[in-house]
Amino acid sequence: MISTLVDRCDYRPGDRFENQYTICKVLGEGSFGVVYLIKDDYGQQFALKVLRLWEVMAEMRPPLETRFKREFDVGQTQSANLVHTLQYGHVKGNPYIVMEFCDGGDLTPLLGKVGNRFVPICCDILNGLKALHDQEIVHRDLKPENVLFKHGIAALTDF
Repeated sequence: MISTLVDRCDYRPGDRFENQYTICKVLGEGSFGVVYLIKDDYGQQFALKVLRLWEVMAEMRPPLETRFKREFDVGQTQSANLVHTLQYGHVKGNPYIVMEFCDGGDLTPLLGKVGNRFVPICCDILNGLKALHDQEIVHRDLKPENVLFKHGIAALTDF
């Protein structure tokens, strides 16, 4: 469903989201979205990405939401080298994705310091790209910030 009416929805640590999760902190912000660390009532951590449609003109919303939904769909691909998406919905007209939380951070701080991990990290990245390419999907924003680590394995995100 493409949203036509949207309201601002900012969250702070301690806020509840969809009566299911508690907002812990902001993990990052991009041009059109914000990513939060959230936890469920059992303490399990996830990442929540909210598309901030309230900040863009109405005619830009449908293509942005279409791309965002596609990101969710691609995240359903079974590959250890892709960040998995778990839930898609709307809050105040803004789409959101709940995805697995990658507690190892991104590749940026490791640049120039990976040493003997260079080859395994490259293999993980290539395996993630292969999983995407097998579905005829091209990752159009491959950069260190979009390579995350979960349990020591590199996984691609923001496809």
